[in-house]
Amino acid sequence: ASRYIIIAGQSNASGRGELNASNESTDSRVVTFGNDYKVHTATEPIDSPTSQVDTVSLDTVAFHSFGLRAGKDLSIAGYGNVGLIPCAKGASTLALWYATSNPLDRATLFGSCNNRRKVATGGKAVTAIWWYQGEGENASDALRQAFAANHTTFVNNASTYFGANVPIMYAQLAKNGLETFNT
Repeated sequence: ASRYIIIAGQSNASGRGELNASNESTDSRVVTFGNDYKVHTATEPIDSPTSQVDTVSLDTVAFHSFGLRAGKDLSIAGYGNVGLIPCAKGASTLALWYATSNPLDRATLFGSCNNRRKVATGGKAVTAIWWYQGEGENASDALRQAFAANHTTFVNNASTYFGANVPIMYAQLAKNGLETFNT
């Protein structure tokens, strides 16, 4: 692949959409560096738990996600071959994504993701990070109040280890799950 994209954060990054015949078809220009540490033509679920090596990010309920469609759109837009690196973990909080003294510690979410990036890209920086996070920070007032500082820590860690100028595309999840819609 000529472009590598990390897909990280919580369950929406892992994929929770229904798997069915209307899901995205494969495209030879889009590959996944799978949780089994092998390159595959990308197919849903992108974050497949089959033969997963680093169990820290194991999501047994990974389903359809935005990943394959987004990878195909980048390829169509002229970005060449796209390599997706799924690293998400449903229900994770930001603190679980901090780099430790060993930024390649595969027993941590950050270390596992960083190691997978290193193996997939041959040690090069990634093109971008697609980051879905925030729902886990609604578990308590303390987590909500610390969100900005915790998010800054993650961004600084990602800049240090994934590439200094790597854009992080952040998807904000709903402010709360109790909002109602009038029909």
